[in-house]
Amino acid sequence: MENFDEIEPKKGIKKYDYRLFKRLFPYLKNHFLLLISTLFFMLVMDVTGVIYPFLIKIGIDRDILNKDFAALQQTALLLLLVMGSSFIFQVLFNYSVQYLGQRLLLDLRLHLFKRIVHLSNDFFDQTAVGKTMTNVTNDVEALREFVSEGIVSVIGELLKVVFIVVAMMIINIKLAILAFIMIPIFVVVTIIFRKSIRTGYRGVRRANAQINTILQESITGIREIFQFNYKERGLESFKKANSYYLVSFLKIVHAYALYFPVIEVVSNVSMVIIFLFAHKALGISVQLGEIFVFFTYINMFFRPLRQLAER
Repeated sequence: MENFDEIEPKKGIKKYDYRLFKRLFPYLKNHFLLLISTLFFMLVMDVTGVIYPFLIKIGIDRDILNKDFAALQQTALLLLLVMGSSFIFQVLFNYSVQYLGQRLLLDLRLHLFKRIVHLSNDFFDQTAVGKTMTNVTNDVEALREFVSEGIVSVIGELLKVVFIVVAMMIINIKLAILAFIMIPIFVVVTIIFRKSIRTGYRGVRRANAQINTILQESITGIREIFQFNYKERGLESFKKANSYYLVSFLKIVHAYALYFPVIEVVSNVSMVIIFLFAHKALGISVQLGEIFVFFTYINMFFRPLRQLAER
């Protein structure tokens, strides 16, 4: 059986992610059309999501300020069309990406089960049954998440960031540079966050495998436990495994509890910088619609970056 414990990065996350993707590629190739459709839905969803704030800016700065209500009606209709398209393609993307993940889950579990039933007795003598069960259940589910909520979502979030940056640079390059001042702080905080959750999740996976192993061995060997009075020893082992799980999971909880509020502050500070210093510090002539669209894009900009940090 393939050892899917290698999803745990030991020396370098990039190295193991590449190896993992390489091993998953044959499974993805079996669903090539579904993968391409999912990526297309994601692309349209990202483009329409970036366009609609720009249309609102046009409606404010061009139509409302010039009191051109005929043009405003056209802009409003176009805005409704874009928002409707964004909704439709978001629904299609959410369904297709989850369907792709479940198809991969089915293929992986069937493949692993076929490998298990052909393994020698030596393998089962050397490998705990609970660990094998964890490979087929929890670890395969982690692989599904790696594809459907990892690879595909990361591509989508990166594209969205690129589209937002391009839109901001087109609208007002000086304001865009001003908005990006807080990015170094975001990068530092994100590096610390990723390191914390990676350590926590690694511990959770190990603890989960230990818990499954102890449970399986205790249930199948319950007669021997009573016969040789191993109840206290078994209870102590189970307690240690669960304590390790708790400590590891709390590392994740602490990281999330701090990270998102800090990033929210970074995002808000970026907006405050634009609001306070756009006119005075740089002498930029800023229209009302530009202020609105930049506030919207800053929120949209940091949202995918936060999600990327979790991958």
